[in-house]
Amino acid sequence: MTIKNYFEDEDFLPSVLSGYRPRKQQAEIADFIHKSMSGHVPAVVEAPTGSGKTLSYLIPALELERKVIISTKTKQLMLQILNKDIPIASKLFGHSPAVYYLKGRRNYFCHERFFRLIYPSSSFYPDAVKWFEGIAENYVIEIPFGMFGGEVIEKMTADSYQCTGSSCQFFAHCSFYRAKEAANASDVIVTNHHLLASDIAMKSKSEFGAVFDFAEHVIFDEAHALPDIYPLFAGSDINLRSFMSLIRENKTHFSPKDAETATGAYNTLLAGVRESRMLLEQMKGDVDRYLETVFRIIEDKTEKEIKDPFTKLKAALVPIRGEEEGVRICEAGAGSFTVKFIPLTAGDNFREGLKGTCISPLFISATLTAGDSFGYFLSELGYDPSEVNALKTGAVFDYETRGRIYVPKGLWNDKNADGIYTALASRLEGSMLVICNSTRRMEELAALFETALPYKKVFIQGNVDVSDRELETGGIFIGCNIFREGVDFAHTGLKCVVLDKLPFEYPDDAFLKQKSEKVKSNGGNPFMDFFLPRAVIYFKQAVGRLFRHEDDMGLWVVLDDRLLTKNYGKSFMDVLKNVHRVRTLSEALSFLEVCDGKDQAGL
Repeated sequence: MTIKNYFEDEDFLPSVLSGYRPRKQQAEIADFIHKSMSGHVPAVVEAPTGSGKTLSYLIPALELERKVIISTKTKQLMLQILNKDIPIASKLFGHSPAVYYLKGRRNYFCHERFFRLIYPSSSFYPDAVKWFEGIAENYVIEIPFGMFGGEVIEKMTADSYQCTGSSCQFFAHCSFYRAKEAANASDVIVTNHHLLASDIAMKSKSEFGAVFDFAEHVIFDEAHALPDIYPLFAGSDINLRSFMSLIRENKTHFSPKDAETATGAYNTLLAGVRESRMLLEQMKGDVDRYLETVFRIIEDKTEKEIKDPFTKLKAALVPIRGEEEGVRICEAGAGSFTVKFIPLTAGDNFREGLKGTCISPLFISATLTAGDSFGYFLSELGYDPSEVNALKTGAVFDYETRGRIYVPKGLWNDKNADGIYTALASRLEGSMLVICNSTRRMEELAALFETALPYKKVFIQGNVDVSDRELETGGIFIGCNIFREGVDFAHTGLKCVVLDKLPFEYPDDAFLKQKSEKVKSNGGNPFMDFFLPRAVIYFKQAVGRLFRHEDDMGLWVVLDDRLLTKNYGKSFMDVLKNVHRVRTLSEALSFLEVCDGKDQAGL
């Protein structure tokens, strides 16, 4: 029996999954993954939307009875894996593996901080105290986000700087360490990229303090996000407000004058901010003066609850203030000021940390290639293509028959597009998704629709939960990268996806500018080898929102004729290869009527 039998034979998936339709791509992917896992060879798979990629890796992993860590970027996919996909796959083998879902440290209750910062002031926090008394006996206590405000949650959770680990008097009762222990005792751990990336970065330097025990395989689902996420953990970052929190939370050990001096220094730092994101060198003098002030106030304190986190915070500043090659930036907003060091290359660091995490990884996503090459993705993670088994499968859905693309010519400014937007939205009965490159443009379009089409429901990224199954069809959804990357709009009756511009990033961004200069210094072309591959991957993500099922149909609109006039436009058009391009707005509107079911003969 081969792994393909689980997908093709009536006694397996078709018998446990109602409405299951065998797809050759799904069986092909599963067979490839099974062979790679059997040989413990690193593997990378681009599995198109609708290919059933989750079952394609779960079934081989369970069939081989391997200990695996599954990491995703989005909570939506984590919950799908836990509540839907693992139970389905388990039915094929007659038993359920031990599965645990491990979250970041801030999701778990901290006894030490609760009894130091909340309980002594019970009259100020009656709801928090009452809640704790009701769940105090739980083996693992998770934070009920939405029940309490941010200040309360901050006082009963700990970040890595505040946690004292095994030296804590409540260590035996620690919810995070209990959850960690339960996870590492399980067969399958489901977690998120941020927690796992942090752990891999730690292991690249030392095994001490690691969260995850060694597993045979790590499966990085939604792996396209790793090149952007991992460098954040290979470097260092610290919110300089943490020093203020340390003083406020231990105010009995500081004089009122010291607290006032620290507050004044922090407010002076914030007053010097000119942009929300800048190179650190632009604020270096302000940052140094603030740190000099708070160091003078804190550094002589010997109390453990002050000394330990202060030592960790100072250690986090070392690479930020050091000379190692990378980008040093500061980000300000809503009373916070974060300083970061991000290395320009983190692939070697990733590979080193991964050695202590698993024997072989699997990277899988719907959007990993530019053209037919995994080169950009693999190079960012330190791999040469010759080291990795690679598979890219064809589209599952019939884009050629059931989709159309419209690229109007001569749109020399945003105002020229207004008439196209209103024409599309007014004619469409299904929903429309608009992907922008900036929040400013997102807000402009929201105002346009609300003025021109007041009877249409407009939903803006950040103000709507798209997973809400009660959302009406016929809405207009406007967003940026979050809507583009991994949100499922199938239940909204989506019929049209509009890209306001090709999704190129801004080359003047502090990090991207230095990253592109690094590419150039290594003999590469910053545009062709860095910005273009990233933009093509983002384009794939955006167009992938439209089709989720075999009977879907719809229209892609790209309001950027560089797609037609520039040589690199072919890199984008190849994503929708063989899809018929309609030439006029009238043709586009006619096709939308077909999509809405008014003119099925027009298909």
